[in-house]
Formats: sequence, C-alpha cells, structure tokens
Amino acid sequence: MKKGQDIVAKILIKVYTVSGLTITHEYEPPPKNKLKEFIKEMVYRSNLLCREEKGLMYFDNPHITYNPDNVVGIEICSVGVSELKSAIEKAQRKAGLIRKE
Repeated sequence: MKKGQDIVAKILIKVYTVSGLTITHEYEPPPKNKLKEFIKEMVYRSNLLCREEKGLMYFDNPHITYNPDNVVGIEICSVGVSELKSAIEKAQRKAGLIRKE
C-alpha cells in the first residue's frame, strides 16, 4: 500500500427503490484473501436486476430482502479511514461533543 493511501473502513451498498428510498447496507471489509469472493457475491446479487430469472435479492446490515421489481438501482462503494474519521468528527461537532475549530 502506498504511503498516504486510505485503507477501506467500510463497504457500502446503496439500494435505490422505486418509491424513492435509498437504503444503505454497511459491511466491514473482509480479509484481503476473501475480498475478491465478497465482491463477486455482491455483484452476483446485484445482477439479479438484469437477469431474466425471478428471485429475491438480499443484503445485510440491516438485513433486508428485496423484490427486484421494486429496485431501480444498486451502488457499491467504499469509505476510506480518513473519510470515516472526518464524518464522525463532523457529527460529533454538530452534537456538541467536540469543539469547532
């Protein structure tokens, strides 16, 4: 890993529904030797939207089972350690837990 490069802190899967909701599922990154398998599994589940076969699609954290007819899109992304730290600090400032700088 190059100096200054973030490690992945969270993997996010955002499910966009026909009703306009966006539901975010958070996953801890798997060990490096399991990452490829994890990504393949998530993409396989997401591809149910494009396949002719019928079935249900599910994601964890929170655990929700979707009818693909009610899903308009899926986004898979990650949050780096520094992004996560920054977001936590902003939330704490708004809540009055740490001083604004």
